[in-house]
Amino acid sequence: MTVLSEAESRAVRRGVPDPGIPVPRAATPTLLLYVGSLALWGLATWLLLGAGVTPWLTVPMHAAVSFLMFTVLHEATHHAAGRLTWVNELFGRLAQPFVAGFASFPAFRHIHIEHHRNTNESRDVDPDAWTTHGPTWQLPLRWMTQDFYYAWFWAPRIRRRPRAEVVETVALAAATVGVVGWALVGGWFWQLAVIYLIPQRIGITVLAWWFDWLPHHGLTAHHPDNLTNGRDSRPPSPAPTRGVEPARRPSTASLHVLAATNAAPGGMPPGARGEQRRKRRN
Repeated sequence: MTVLSEAESRAVRRGVPDPGIPVPRAATPTLLLYVGSLALWGLATWLLLGAGVTPWLTVPMHAAVSFLMFTVLHEATHHAAGRLTWVNELFGRLAQPFVAGFASFPAFRHIHIEHHRNTNESRDVDPDAWTTHGPTWQLPLRWMTQDFYYAWFWAPRIRRRPRAEVVETVALAAATVGVVGWALVGGWFWQLAVIYLIPQRIGITVLAWWFDWLPHHGLTAHHPDNLTNGRDSRPPSPAPTRGVEPARRPSTASLHVLAATNAAPGGMPPGARGEQRRKRRN
């Protein structure tokens, strides 16, 4: 069982894990990861189209790009790509097409934060539960279609989402359909498939298995004991900043430590349940 310090426990109860380190204006490792991934994508594309290398070599390279770009996307989602908001907004949008081109960065951010708010609950409120809640024989298919379930999860909430997010998401989805149609008519669908569609599907499958199923399957701690729930575990004051999603700027490592903590009996760090009882009495 993981034992958290008092400072970490307070951070968990606020619903905002504290990374415990100062955040630079722009996180150099994240930016270098983006540049390196983009270079790998360019190399793989040139090998296929320019050097005539077999797709059996380039498809895994392009799939690796999807996997690596997700790290950039994830860090930007949690405002961890840098202290400056525009850095996160920019690199989130630059990385998003390599992971799921039909979705916008703001839509992905909303969906991902909903996962942290409702970890291990049903897939109606925890979108990542799609990868863990189902018969064993379905799991690979669920991993392969995680991004499509994200779209299914987001669509009914469209009326409650900010207009800018909706416009950006719908525009990107329409552009994706347009590009696929253009490729079919223009006779270059095979190139699109081996550079983008097939590698991305492989990357999403590995990502869903690695980051959704592997750390969460078999865990039973959930709402209301889920201390990372951004709505119910945060005290009424101070109020969150208007327009800012909860669970902002935690490190990737701290999020997975907290997920592991939820696997402990009752899903609470030592002392947290007693503190909850004292608050109820008061």
